[in-house]
Amino acid sequence: MARSAKLTIIGMVVIALAGATALLLPQSSPQPSRPAVRDKGAAFSPSHAAWQDSLGDGLPDAFRLDTTADRERFRRWFSFIAEMQYYYPSAEASREVQDCAGLIRYAFHEALRRHDGEWRRRFAAPVDFPIEDIEKYAYPRTPLGTALFRTRPGPFAPGEVSGGAFREFADAETLVRYNTHRVGRRLEAARKGDLLVFRQPQQKQPYHTMIFLGGSEALPDAVADWIVYHTGQDGGQAGVIKKAPFRVLCEHPEPRWRPVEGNPNFLGFYRLNILR
Repeated sequence: MARSAKLTIIGMVVIALAGATALLLPQSSPQPSRPAVRDKGAAFSPSHAAWQDSLGDGLPDAFRLDTTADRERFRRWFSFIAEMQYYYPSAEASREVQDCAGLIRYAFHEALRRHDGEWRRRFAAPVDFPIEDIEKYAYPRTPLGTALFRTRPGPFAPGEVSGGAFREFADAETLVRYNTHRVGRRLEAARKGDLLVFRQPQQKQPYHTMIFLGGSEALPDAVADWIVYHTGQDGGQAGVIKKAPFRVLCEHPEPRWRPVEGNPNFLGFYRLNILR
């Protein structure tokens, strides 16, 4: 038999065997397409429109918590984490929280994390806190990375994320001026997680902040107006974290620290722009 004829026969046998094998294998039917599910631990990739600053306060819309559920989750985590520093600060928190602004920064970025088993082990709190995590993104994989705090005036503009307008550190004045907005001077205006802001011109660092907890998340009780704050350094001495009811603070021995309308040093209640 000619060589070319042999090759033709061999080729036909191979094709036949392949077809028979295919009939023996399980056949997969086409699967309906499913909507993509975003991994909560993955980096958040905002759309072009999300980089706008619709409120003109310097924060891109991509970073705002734009659902009621996420805003409530943030308020509760932020308040719980700040309050626990009074009762049971972890070693990591003790290193980071050295003044009133440090308490806010720490509670802010920890509230945005995924609170899994590893986080709870590191946080080392003696109580559990069964609240869901924020859905939109998770620190440190946020639209702003780890630099969460705006440090300059003006609306947000393209390029500012990498241009130094946002940093990981912000003192009390920077937090108030560029990362919050005022909601009023009366207690009725405050919500969980809002800040009480004082300005004491005679001090080297005039701005001082406190966190309004409302009801306690860590140890629920009958008190509905708790406040937690760090005193900051005083005369070279390390400050401490204090917790007190709002009504008690209104009777502070020094009138300049009373959060009342008649005190010009009390600027009012301020809300974080991420909740705006």
